Amino acid sequence: MKKLIKLLEEKNNVITQKLINQENKEEKKMMMGIDYASLNGEQYLCSGSRDKTVCVWNVKTRQLLKCFKGHSSEVDCAKFSPYHYYNHHRSVICSSSDDKIIRFWDFDIDKEFQTLNGHSDYIYFPSNFHDLVV
Repeated sequence: MKKLIKLLEEKNNVITQKLINQENKEEKKMMMGIDYASLNGEQYLCSGSRDKTVCVWNVKTRQLLKCFKGHSSEVDCAKFSPYHYYNHHRSVICSSSDDKIIRFWDFDIDKEFQTLNGHSDYIYFPSNFHDLVV
């Protein structure tokens, strides 16, 4: 299985660059959710994967910047949090997992800084997540 993220030119749906192209023979590495954000003049992608990680890439350099570990089950969703806009421009990713926990990661300081426990079922973020205040 390929672990592949392609960036498309919006106007004519042409692939402008391949950000990630790694062969993965293990099904558990599959990405489950992906998000894009422009923060502090840089463009980033984040992803949640079956291997229980949340990873961040720099779009321009195509570099994998970091992967966060903390979930005990596959990560279904990873989104850049609106927390960035309301709290001193912190670069925050919010992730949810089959472990029924929401985790907040500050990728400027490489740290998980908050968890929300006690959910009774899986957690999925709505498509308008960026309009929500956390």
